[in-house]
Amino acid sequence: MHKIVQIDGEALTIEDVVEVAYERAKVSIPEPVKARVNRSRQVLEELLEKGETIYSVNQPPSTATGLKTRQGGGNRQLSPWRRYMA
Repeated sequence: MHKIVQIDGEALTIEDVVEVAYERAKVSIPEPVKARVNRSRQVLEELLEKGETIYSVNQPPSTATGLKTRQGGGNRQLSPWRRYMA
């Protein structure tokens, strides 16, 4: 039987990642964690709806970390990188 790795946002180890990636361990995400992720997504969606520019969401990541986060302000479309990650 495969190990079950619980993703709780606090206790993930390199060994856990290896178990999932190479040993095919199952992944468990507790309901409270799912609720936090869903709430975070809701906040992002609300900010995007208002036309906010959010680094690495509707602006591509770059080596100039944070420099362009407030430029462009009205871009409501998701970047190709963000669509890929959705």
